Amino acid sequence: MVSKGRQRLAEAVAAKIERDVVARGWPVGEALGTEAELMASHQVSRAVLREAARIVEHHGVAEMRRGNGGGLIVIEPSSGAVQTAARLHFTYVGVSRQQIFDARVAIELAGIQQVVSCLTDEGRQMLQDVVHEERTAGTAAEHHRFHATLASQSGNPVLEFFVEVLASLDRDLVKEQIEHASRAELSPQKSVRAHEAILEAVLAGDGALATERMHRHLTAIRDLMRDPPLAAGGG
Repeated sequence: MVSKGRQRLAEAVAAKIERDVVARGWPVGEALGTEAELMASHQVSRAVLREAARIVEHHGVAEMRRGNGGGLIVIEPSSGAVQTAARLHFTYVGVSRQQIFDARVAIELAGIQQVVSCLTDEGRQMLQDVVHEERTAGTAAEHHRFHATLASQSGNPVLEFFVEVLASLDRDLVKEQIEHASRAELSPQKSVRAHEAILEAVLAGDGALATERMHRHLTAIRDLMRDPPLAAGGG
């Protein structure tokens, strides 16, 4: 068992390493030093340094690699760790999928006008490709992909991140209900047509109409939700 004193020291070293990565501009792939070099620069034992390295790796900042050219290497952060932490937190406090979806609706509607105002030719093509694939398949089983792609064109990485995180938390339930809906308000074909209508307004530069259509679409999805409890291991 790690002593409290050693754990606190490891946490302090990890915090210093993370601040250093931020100060360097998060240089992915760059070595911060070998184990021996980091032990010397932070004046800690091998046990403390390894615990600090475990912490920064858990945070998605850097990872320790062995062999030639190894050391503590800066890595690209992944939203996966944040999504897992969010799921666990929301499960602990008893947040429902309905509440998660309500937050998602608010965030997605807030970003529509930004998408319209800064959409690039590349972004237009990406959105058209997503909708074309849905139309060809005749289903919106990958329903979240259109929403994530749309958010990615907002020019706001914070908005994009939260749309992806919230969508990932409820995507399995939404996907299941869309795929298996028979007489539900939102059939797979209706979802595809809704995406087409939203895209049409976006491409026309009509932010108000795009927002109205997105609101109608998301409300239809929300009305299908039966609000089961959020499972820690679900998708």
